[in-house]
Amino acid sequence: MGGDPGKSRQVRLAVFQNESLARLAEQRLNQQLIGCVLRSLGAGSGALGLPTNVPHALYVLAEEEMRAREVLNIPPAEVAEREGRPAPSRRVSTPTVAVLVVTAAAALILGIGIAYTWVLG
Repeated sequence: MGGDPGKSRQVRLAVFQNESLARLAEQRLNQQLIGCVLRSLGAGSGALGLPTNVPHALYVLAEEEMRAREVLNIPPAEVAEREGRPAPSRRVSTPTVAVLVVTAAAALILGIGIAYTWVLG
């Protein structure tokens, strides 16, 4: 990994939609002996839902960034911007999550109401 680990800084390489995708990328980097760290970007295990279904960011040491991008086939942010494409980010938007939570809650309430009516009806 080179350099003094105490003085190296980490950079965010990519954001993945869920933990499973982030773990796959982590494994590919580890196979190439590139150290990396995953961090959950969600509220964690105390929030509604499974912590695996929240976005996860993948960090590498700054001096390993270009090699890690090659392994994962992620273009540098500058190249993506120059070509008119946004840098790769697989983050779920907050309004999308809010709509999904409200929809799930409504379906749960409706399901309980129907079951209650069916059992007592």
